[in-house]
Amino acid sequence: MPKSQLTAGATLLGTILSLDKTNISVLTGDRIAHPLLISLANIKMETRLKLSSHAFLLAALLPVPKFVHNNKWMKGVLEARLIHQCLDIVLEPLKQAAKLGVMLSDPWGYSWYCFTLIASYIVDTPEAAMLAAVGGKTSPIRMAMYKEFGDDFRHEPRTSSTILTQLAAAASKADPSDIEAYFHKVQKFRLNGVHLPFWHDGPLSCPSSFFNPEILHHFHKKFGDHDSKWCINALGPAEVDFRFSVLQPITGFRHFKEGISSLKQVMGRTLRDMQHLLLGSLPDVPLVMLLLRSGL
Repeated sequence: MPKSQLTAGATLLGTILSLDKTNISVLTGDRIAHPLLISLANIKMETRLKLSSHAFLLAALLPVPKFVHNNKWMKGVLEARLIHQCLDIVLEPLKQAAKLGVMLSDPWGYSWYCFTLIASYIVDTPEAAMLAAVGGKTSPIRMAMYKEFGDDFRHEPRTSSTILTQLAAAASKADPSDIEAYFHKVQKFRLNGVHLPFWHDGPLSCPSSFFNPEILHHFHKKFGDHDSKWCINALGPAEVDFRFSVLQPITGFRHFKEGISSLKQVMGRTLRDMQHLLLGSLPDVPLVMLLLRSGL
């Protein structure tokens, strides 16, 4: 936010939200819910990640209903609309504080004039698409669909103004309460049928800015599914396994004494350790990967 838009003495409190479908009953009941967690970006990451710090607070348990409708896509539209409506209600005090500001006290008892803007929303890619009001196989942060994911240029950001303009254009041709007709109109823009996203009236609330890359899948899993396989195909499984096996064991990192080519169901921590050791064990890989990507 530009300083010119802030009142003198105001303080920004970047809000971090997190949402993920979770089982709330084990073995019996089949009960699931969307726990909405909230935290502050002003808290140091080392403190926020410690479970004992209680830096993330449970704001609400959003429902996951089972709609009795014949069309599968209709159930998805209804569920997405319900989630957005619940978030709109739960986050209304947060949005009011972001617009008007609120007086809050710090641990020393001093009062601060604070504005609570959404700094980050931690979700998986399917839920990010749902919250950005876009359909499947569509980027929630860029104006690209699945057929354009391999383009050699960066597409324009999917800003809130763009999405709201598309929703208004669809609403001018079909009533949002007529879900089937409205859904066919918004499909032309690759939207999911939500006519009122929860962020529509939040100041500086833009999906292209508060949906940050998800570390596990966008970095670690990507490395395991693509980069490591490129290395194995380039040098051969036996050569790669040998180079990893002769590395000196390092405290705090896994030692791959049998190599990496035969690993199955690898977790994020193992992928992270592989990333740390890759350049040291395969110094000639960057050139080989460049040749592979260029088709040589």
